[in-house]
Amino acid sequence: MQFILLKPKQSINKAYLKEKVSRSAIDLFKKNFSVFLNHTNSNKNDEEHLKSQLMFFLRDTWFKDIHHINPIGKNDMVIHTGKSTSDPAGVIIEVKSITNKVEMLSADKPNAKALHELVLY
Repeated sequence: MQFILLKPKQSINKAYLKEKVSRSAIDLFKKNFSVFLNHTNSNKNDEEHLKSQLMFFLRDTWFKDIHHINPIGKNDMVIHTGKSTSDPAGVIIEVKSITNKVEMLSADKPNAKALHELVLY
């Protein structure tokens, strides 16, 4: 398998580039991202800590009162398509510790545990 690295602007659907984003949405993202970085730059960067911080960031930035976010079974985090856990899963997120570089996917090493778990789930 050969990976081709793309910049975000190259990989995103062109229709999304035309989407208007309000100044208040940008300010909210900046504020919540700053909080997220401050909480993840601590010495406690285990997977559970990162999962909870990422869940708070996503919920408070985009998904509050719209989509339900929670772990389900072996899935680290699931974003449902609605407000309830009974709604179908729309996004599955696999979280890995920052210090656990062995399991992480990279352009040089695409055959990694993180990719295997995402495909499996």
